[in-house]
Amino acid sequence: MLDKDYKDRGILMDKNTKKVKVKQLTKDNFKPYGEVIITEGEFKIINQGNGKKWNNLINFDMFEDGGKVNLGLLRTKYLKPVFNQMERHHYTSQIFISLGRGKSLVAVAPVSEKYPDPEKVEVFLMEEGQGISFNRKVWHHSLFPLNKEQDYVLIMRGGNFPPDVELVAFKDNVSIEIVF
Repeated sequence: MLDKDYKDRGILMDKNTKKVKVKQLTKDNFKPYGEVIITEGEFKIINQGNGKKWNNLINFDMFEDGGKVNLGLLRTKYLKPVFNQMERHHYTSQIFISLGRGKSLVAVAPVSEKYPDPEKVEVFLMEEGQGISFNRKVWHHSLFPLNKEQDYVLIMRGGNFPPDVELVAFKDNVSIEIVF
């Protein structure tokens, strides 16, 4: 089977395609890869009783050697849930918080020395009202919005430091297909 959209992205759907089932995103099952941002637990009432504020939801890991906060917006188009490469960042964690009402898929693999292991890829469903923070060096793919496109607040390290993104294709032309 060869779909034009996959072919345009350099992805062949064949015997080298591994299917990965989507899991629920929880603080416990995402812990090896980072943290889940969700409004639960203790909060403070602010603004004359009109608001709730949750503090210290995650740890930022980006200030070493003078790192600064880079606050950006990311607009991601809908992608068919198939991929053949992942990326990681050596000097920063990355935080994604959805600005829309849609759900997204989060594909990750454990830290490894050179390549992401397709046998260890996990995929989580990020619900409305959740965000995620990838730990440094965790392999991940860009988020897969389940709507046509999705906007996210993106927080990561800014400032002057070496190039931080490493993009690597899976060995042996392996592709991952996300299934529900």
